[in-house]
Amino acid sequence: MRVTHQAEHGPPKELFEVGKSYPVQADVGQKTAGRITVTAIRREPLQAISAADLPQELPPAPEEDAEMTPETFQAHWDSLHPNHPWPDNPEVWVVEFKLPFS
Repeated sequence: MRVTHQAEHGPPKELFEVGKSYPVQADVGQKTAGRITVTAIRREPLQAISAADLPQELPPAPEEDAEMTPETFQAHWDSLHPNHPWPDNPEVWVVEFKLPFS
């Protein structure tokens, strides 16, 4: 499976493809810190996320010792995506990957 993004102008841009390896940067424009390999891609409703998956989605900030909860994730999601809030249960892309050392 392949995920592409269609810009308003120009050809579609490939974002991810299963089996391909991609560089990972700490921040935009920084040196590559490592690589990941995409193992699966699927679409699912946002609210299908399990409590076990929450820590991988949004780890707590270093200053927070609190465990990631569904409520914390929902609040953070809504702050990042005000046009697609949690109650609307939008479809999201789930991209699973493995690290080279996993």
